[in-house]
Amino acid sequence: LWDLNARSLWLDEAVEYWVANVSLSQLPSTVRGVIQDPPLYSLLLHLWMEVSRHEAWLRLLSVLFGTGGVLGVMVAAYRLQGWASSFAAGLLMAILPTAVRYSQDVGQYAPMQCFLAWSIVALIGLAREPRRGGYIRWGLAAVAAVYTYYGAFLTAVVPFLCLLAAGVMRREWPRVRSGLWTLAAFGVATLPLFVYFLPRQ
Repeated sequence: LWDLNARSLWLDEAVEYWVANVSLSQLPSTVRGVIQDPPLYSLLLHLWMEVSRHEAWLRLLSVLFGTGGVLGVMVAAYRLQGWASSFAAGLLMAILPTAVRYSQDVGQYAPMQCFLAWSIVALIGLAREPRRGGYIRWGLAAVAAVYTYYGAFLTAVVPFLCLLAAGVMRREWPRVRSGLWTLAAFGVATLPLFVYFLPRQ
């Protein structure tokens, strides 16, 4: 929150504001034609702007996602190495200049980081104990990340494919089946993004 309102909206933020300012019915075509990014952030910003259009309020959405990203990184580090790693990872994420900057911008990067951090948390859980809830959590976080930023596709899917490959190498066929079903659901959920939005990118 420090100096959140110290500067006015810069060009990219202004474009995000302008796109999210259209009616809900015009939002998909405006996103597709103007910013050519996935539509989730614009939709969230559109709904967020129902309360206020003040610069600090617009940026607060990213602040909340940035904080959620720090929490996700802390949970992932805790599950891998315990409290000391969790604290260190959270501290580093909280002071990382790019993470702080994106958490103060009207833009899709803080939400993307948040969704990706939580997809990693879900993957860690799946690596330890494959449960239906874990696959659902990974799928939701991964779909949300990709609907926020196209580049999140590789960051979300490649680790999942590694988990799936490990299941094949260990001949854990129930885990492999669950993983394939999850990938199929992910593909169906992201198909509109790749058919309608991505060709204009």
